[in-house]
Amino acid sequence: MMSVAPVASAGEAAGYYSNSDNYYFLGSLQSLWMGEGAKELGLEGNVRGDDLTAVLEGRLPDGSRLGKEVNGQHVHRPGHDLTFSAPKSVSILALIGNDKEMVEAHNHAVRVAAGYVEKLISARDTKDGVTSIVHTGKMVAAAYTHDTSRNLDPQLHTHLLIANTTEYAGKWKALATDYIHNAGFIETVMKHQVTLGKIYRSALRERVEALGHEVEEVGKHGMWEIKGVPEEVRDEYSSRGREIQGAVGAEATLRSRDVAAKDTRRAKVDPSRMRLMERWLGQMKEKGFDLKAYQESVVPRDAGVRETATHPERDHQAKPVPAGPEQASLQTSSTAEKSVDTPAQPAERESQSRQQVPQQTDTLSQPAQTGPEKTPAARSFPAPEARSRTLIIAQLNADRKAINAGIHAALAARGELGEKAIKVPVLDKITHTRHEFNKTEAWEAGMVVKRGDRYQDVVAVDRNGSTVTVRDEEGKIALVSPKELITGDVQLFRRSEMEVRSGDLLKFTATDREQGQMANQRYTVESVSEEGNIRLKGENGRVTINPEKVRAQQHLDYGWAVTGYGAQGASSDYVIALEGTKDGRKALASRRAFYISTSRVKEHVQIYTDKKADWVKAVKTPERDIKTAHDALAPETQRKQAKAIWAMGQPVNKTAIGRAWVRHQGMQDASLTAKIIPATRRFPEPALALPVYDNNGRSAGLALVSLVASPEGRMTQGETRMVMTERARGAVLQRSQSGNTIVASDLTAALDAVRNHPKDGVVWQTGDEPPSAWLLKVSGGSKQDVSPGIVSTLTDEQNVQQLREQMLADQVRNEEAGRNRQPESLLAEVPQEEVIRLKPEDINPRKPEPLNPDADVIARVRGEENTEGQEIKAAAGVRSELEGADKTSGELSRASRVIADLANAERDMLRAAENTERGRMPEREEQTLTRTIQKER
Repeated sequence: MMSVAPVASAGEAAGYYSNSDNYYFLGSLQSLWMGEGAKELGLEGNVRGDDLTAVLEGRLPDGSRLGKEVNGQHVHRPGHDLTFSAPKSVSILALIGNDKEMVEAHNHAVRVAAGYVEKLISARDTKDGVTSIVHTGKMVAAAYTHDTSRNLDPQLHTHLLIANTTEYAGKWKALATDYIHNAGFIETVMKHQVTLGKIYRSALRERVEALGHEVEEVGKHGMWEIKGVPEEVRDEYSSRGREIQGAVGAEATLRSRDVAAKDTRRAKVDPSRMRLMERWLGQMKEKGFDLKAYQESVVPRDAGVRETATHPERDHQAKPVPAGPEQASLQTSSTAEKSVDTPAQPAERESQSRQQVPQQTDTLSQPAQTGPEKTPAARSFPAPEARSRTLIIAQLNADRKAINAGIHAALAARGELGEKAIKVPVLDKITHTRHEFNKTEAWEAGMVVKRGDRYQDVVAVDRNGSTVTVRDEEGKIALVSPKELITGDVQLFRRSEMEVRSGDLLKFTATDREQGQMANQRYTVESVSEEGNIRLKGENGRVTINPEKVRAQQHLDYGWAVTGYGAQGASSDYVIALEGTKDGRKALASRRAFYISTSRVKEHVQIYTDKKADWVKAVKTPERDIKTAHDALAPETQRKQAKAIWAMGQPVNKTAIGRAWVRHQGMQDASLTAKIIPATRRFPEPALALPVYDNNGRSAGLALVSLVASPEGRMTQGETRMVMTERARGAVLQRSQSGNTIVASDLTAALDAVRNHPKDGVVWQTGDEPPSAWLLKVSGGSKQDVSPGIVSTLTDEQNVQQLREQMLADQVRNEEAGRNRQPESLLAEVPQEEVIRLKPEDINPRKPEPLNPDADVIARVRGEENTEGQEIKAAAGVRSELEGADKTSGELSRASRVIADLANAERDMLRAAENTERGRMPEREEQTLTRTIQKER
């Protein structure tokens, strides 16, 4: 984020910002002069304290002096402090993890933001008695990078000290101020504070993602954090932020937060560097986060890949390969049957002339090496038949268009297409992002809009009014606002024309079931007419279309070459693929693209590339397995949905439903990671949300277990639904306090493990693969080294029943211990919120009749020996007695409740007798007595 404050004192600024207690872990003072104005004054490199003091006081190196004399004293405003603070997760990695690349990423982002600040530098200029504000673009600034907050939390931040001076028309002036019209420099900065903060965070995010970290948005104004650093860890080191939020509230404006930051500011203390690092590491250990393991799991990737790996149908990704190499690529020899002996052949080969190309495409290449048994058949195919059995795949839309145009021109020149040619109108889809689509700048007159089944022509675009005038096929005029349109409901097209002859291979680019046309289905043109009729022959028969008259039939294109996206689901005897590692092709050079190319073929495949070695390396590298835009966004959609659901919930012990579920399940909730999600209209039952992680230990979604009431009135588990990515491997139910983690194969076994191992971590394996060491570390432990017998108890039905009996016996033992304790000790353990202070006069002075506990009840509870084996036997006996007619788990839970109720009844009787004795104590002035109120269950 970015905060703004004035520089309070020119004389003290240099001493404060260069003080060693501001850079414990950066190693040395990081300071730098910035701005064109600083260069003109000869201020470059590291900042010297005396130079900074002089500039802030208005004493410039050229001898000029800014300011004015007031009552015999020189007055000059020093300047402004713009502070850019890194996200907390970045600070943790940079300072605790000693990641120097993070520090450099922060410094780079500050330089980017400072460049925009410099564009706002302005001064006042007076000509002919008229004063105006002019932008100079010459900033004099000193940047100091610090590493701790005032509460000594890790906080990487840079103070950009903007000196109150700039140069205009050869004269040094103070920065412009205009409080009335808010047009001065600092007034403009305040207006654009959010934008400047976004610029800094965007530049930083680009570098952080290039280093291999996955980020997630955590607040408005583009606030983000590194996903691999858990939220609870970030919060642990955010005490200063909690102070400010406590002062002004969570929804306060940036200006209010800046004021609160100043009001709540405390002087920094100066602990030793070693002691501070010990404190930080101790805090991290308490949260169970292994920072080193996370850093080792991060694999850097090329910056920009995320942006370039977009939808394959999108235009303008790269310039197409020249037509020569595309046509020449049809000349090459084949590889072995159904294999790629040489993964790729350079497309930068010597091209034949256009006149020679048709002769080279008569048959499959002369030295076709498809295997001995295939060679005669391959050579016998005439060009037209071989061509109809060949599929050409290009990764870029621009390459596809160039290949199709080249093939059509070559075949027409050779005379293999019909003499009669007609021009037909076609619609080329414009693939905008959502943000581009909702701006009038993306719209132009002459475009075609499809809304549902209706087509409209764009007549005019009013960019000032942000409206577009459209006309439908009936001539009706309407106004639409792009800002209010939903991308999925509207499609935008450009008009163009294509030449069609008999013999051409065409395909539809959109599906229209009413017209009987399917996208990517290929047809051969049998004939064309002057009226615009086109007779097509396909696998499903013949059809006649007229794009001139039917707008829905204008979704048309040549069908020789398709993109990898369009090739999905298609198959052919022969495949020719164009792949590469330059420009836009680089992002699509991957195993996925290679698989698409090779899996479409039945007999033979050829692959062409611009650089063989780079392409082979890209295909072999798993990290470069680029997904389509839909595939890439699908996990993000699941994560965002899971994040939104998680934000709706409350910790288990903070809700009545959660406490009831914990109580009914016989669990301890201290280490549970779950939250209770309230019921919604779509899902009428509340749910238990369990965080799910992938094998890198990164968040992958949620497991949502509905909570329902059993026939006995107890909270139990219902259906489970998963909101998670395909890489999810395990849900963490409980964090480890012992260093051990138990892995359970199903939810029932996992819950039993939570009951019987309250100190161990518990992970429910949700995927086919076992959880990795990184995932187990999320739970705070490593896989427990236990005997097979113990592990089997988590899945074996009979042993699970024994565990339940053990739980029942434990409850009997606990109740026995509770009766033996003194009432005072029971009272001392009651939480504070359950204690009510009553004055003596509020207590009934009458002595009630003493209540003696029923002897049979006490005998029933105390009758058993206080040994583990006998308690288990007693519990089993109770269960057998109650299961006489119907041995169900519901009866067993009812037996547990009966015993608990009996023990509670006896304890209440003892409390009543004790309270009676207390009621006879002599009254004293202002004395209060304590009575324990048992919460209703």
